Amino acid sequence: MKSGFRLALLCCLLVLGSGLRADDDTYRFQAQICTGLGDQKELTSSRIGYSFGMHGLYLLQPGEFIRPRVDVTVYPEITWATVQTSGSNLSFGADFIQYFGGGSPWFGVAGVAEMIWSGSTANRPIPAGPADTTRLGINLGMGYKINEGVTYEIRYTRSSLSKAFPTASIGLGVTVKF
Repeated sequence: MKSGFRLALLCCLLVLGSGLRADDDTYRFQAQICTGLGDQKELTSSRIGYSFGMHGLYLLQPGEFIRPRVDVTVYPEITWATVQTSGSNLSFGADFIQYFGGGSPWFGVAGVAEMIWSGSTANRPIPAGPADTTRLGINLGMGYKINEGVTYEIRYTRSSLSKAFPTASIGLGVTVKF
C-alpha cells in the first residue's frame, strides 16, 4: 500500500513538472557505471554495475531544473561458492538540479525514485528479502557541465531490498542530450 501511494505521488509530481517550461533540447540519455556500498557491495561481490537512463529537463528558474527520469541498473551475475546471483532495478524518479551561482558549470542533484528491484539466485534466496520488491530510493550528487550537450555526474543512491537489507551505491555517469 505504501509503495502504491509513493508511486502515485511521484506520478503527480511528474505531471505537475510537465507544465513547466521545457529546456530547448529536453531529452537526454545517461550512461553510468556504479558499485555497491556496504551490504550491497557484499551482495554484488564488488562487481561493477551498469545503468542507462532517459531524462527530461524542465526549467524552474535560471539555474534550477526538475529532471524526470527513468533508469535501468544491472549488476552482472556473480557466483558465491555454488550460488549464482544477479540483480537489477528499474527506477522512475525526479531530481532537483541547482547550478552553483553565476554561470558556474558545477551543479548539485537531489532526487527520489520508485525503485523496482529484481533479483535471481540459484540454490538460495537473496539475503533478508524477496527477490522482487519495490522500494523508495533517494539520491544525492554533483555534476559538471562540459558544454550544452554533455555533463558528468557522480551520484549516491540509497534504497533497500527489505527493512533488514539496505542498499547503497555510488555511480559515475555521462549525460548527452539529443
